[in-house]
Amino acid sequence: MKDSILDSMGRIDDDLIEEVDALRQLRRKSRARSRRIGWAAACLCLIAGGVFLWTRHVNNGGVISCGIGEAGNSGIVVSEDGVTIPETNVSLSANAAADMIAFFIYQGNCYVQYEWIYDADLVGEYLGTATGLIDEWTPKDGYVELAGSVRGPFYAVKGIDPGFMLCKKDETGAVSTYICDNGITLRTGSDLYEDRLHLSEQIAAVEAETRDSWYNSRNEVFRLDAGDEAVKAFITALDRAEFIPWEDVPAKEGMTSTSIYDTEIYHVYFRLENGMTVHLRLYENGYVRFQGLLSVCVQLPEESFSALIDALKNQNGTEFVSVPDRGEIMLEKCRNDPELGKYLPTFEVPGCSVLAAEARYYLDEETAAETGTKELYLEYTCAFNPELYYSVTVTWRDEYGQNGWAGPMLERSELSAEALAERMGTKQNGIVTLDVGVWYGDVSVVLSASGLDAEVAFEILNSVQ
Repeated sequence: MKDSILDSMGRIDDDLIEEVDALRQLRRKSRARSRRIGWAAACLCLIAGGVFLWTRHVNNGGVISCGIGEAGNSGIVVSEDGVTIPETNVSLSANAAADMIAFFIYQGNCYVQYEWIYDADLVGEYLGTATGLIDEWTPKDGYVELAGSVRGPFYAVKGIDPGFMLCKKDETGAVSTYICDNGITLRTGSDLYEDRLHLSEQIAAVEAETRDSWYNSRNEVFRLDAGDEAVKAFITALDRAEFIPWEDVPAKEGMTSTSIYDTEIYHVYFRLENGMTVHLRLYENGYVRFQGLLSVCVQLPEESFSALIDALKNQNGTEFVSVPDRGEIMLEKCRNDPELGKYLPTFEVPGCSVLAAEARYYLDEETAAETGTKELYLEYTCAFNPELYYSVTVTWRDEYGQNGWAGPMLERSELSAEALAERMGTKQNGIVTLDVGVWYGDVSVVLSASGLDAEVAFEILNSVQ
């Protein structure tokens, strides 16, 4: 059936990827290896983990839009039932650019990454395992059930319809949610914010920041009183408002097309009790979009919208919310890890500081429960010497060759400055490098460095208790 996104062989309909091959001629294959993105990667909610080719309408900042159909550029159909976001399709036209986002296919639908969440009990029933396998060079017959740009087990989200949202758990313990943002019909805001996200019943805090702060990553986030009448009225109006396609929003006066740069005012974050966030983007004239469904929006009555805007203006700048430093949190977890923490070197090069820290765990596939520590990673940088860099990776002997490291190893008894000097290399610019590991019983400690001499490298590795 043409209406089904899967054919009889379990493949995604050819319309989904008919122009993928064209992209291969436009992009060079790059597989530059990065040892670790670490905790900072969790912030890149729409690009971490792989690639998938969606239509991105270039709209002074871009709107990720799924689907090509009979109505408008996005294919969204408006009827008395509401707006229908069609099943996913792909377009690589002259006015569109390919985006690379994390996704996987489940029961014929594409689930696209929405947010990363820490320290929350969200993982529900195990539903399947994504195989990955898709990149920009994947042939058409590769878009099959469970394929995607990410791999690994995925789960239902507790309290959320799995037809709308699923999740995956990273080895770092972070949970990423995935939204099925296609093949759905929405009439009023309550269809999304209450029926699917359960907004009103779970609000723990309301925070916001200006568009300028968000765009420039300044994290100048301030808090509102969740019980404020303006907030309550806003939610009521949000639930009652009817959805419309974002592309139907009238252009800003003097503009030839709608521009988020010129109409966006605030980003509002409803922090929920389950750890999730309902991230809303507010625009002039009462338009509101959900960050997980950017192809549609609602327009609120001026009274309720203006009341919230006034509250936001009054609170902005009074007291900013402290944003947790994930790097500091992960560093503490690494140093206090009961299994591998004691193998971290106690000596740190004077003048160097930890740039990134990461702890990775073994996960039970059926429950996503952490069953043991797999690896610790610390990355150091030096403020007064940009050529000086080193990282330390601690993992188990059995992981040798499995975690990206299969280089030279020394027994603990062989460790010396002379042995390290013999294994040093030199870059073209003359800077010395070192990549070597040492066995400490069943544990390996790998040092990767640039700009360190053998004596200092020895001090680092010799300080392992």
